[in-house]
Amino acid sequence: MRYQPTINIHRLTDTQRAALQVGQWVATTDQVTSPTERGVYLGTKPSGTVVVAWYGNAKGNHYRAYIRTLRNFATA
Repeated sequence: MRYQPTINIHRLTDTQRAALQVGQWVATTDQVTSPTERGVYLGTKPSGTVVVAWYGNAKGNHYRAYIRTLRNFATA
């Protein structure tokens, strides 16, 4: 499966969200003007919780640890 340009996650149905490829860039708007406005889709929990690592929160010294922790949460 190929990654798509940044997707507005709010426009997707639950089924479409669950089918997203892990690592897909997502946003909450259609027009992304800054990298801090997007995030990386990490999965959907069985409860329906959508897990996204927002770039603005992740940028810093512990980027990989932040992503890894949230990915583990998404798969638990």
